[in-house]
Amino acid sequence: PHFPMQQQQQQFGQQQMQMGPRLEGVVAEWNVRGFGFVVFEDGRRAYFHRSSVLDAPGAAGKTHLLEGEAVSAVIVEDSQNPGKWAAQEVRRLGRMLMQPQQQQQ
Repeated sequence: PHFPMQQQQQQFGQQQMQMGPRLEGVVAEWNVRGFGFVVFEDGRRAYFHRSSVLDAPGAAGKTHLLEGEAVSAVIVEDSQNPGKWAAQEVRRLGRMLMQPQQQQQ
């Protein structure tokens, strides 16, 4: 599938903070303990925890995603695993891109 790439900037008072790129991807793995991996349009695979998912107010930390679900997220270097990626500010896009059995290929 084709994923449009977007740059995101957030403004905090007079300062501007440059975030990593916001990319679309698909949840490749999800664990009931609340962590998983997203594969992005550029081929990067990033770890994320459910606390990184921006969902309905009050739902933080209670989110359950589905394998194959489309998401967008900001990609950053994983501070705990040098050379690997982490997804932050994960947002559901409300559609499935792949069925779970297709992910095994």
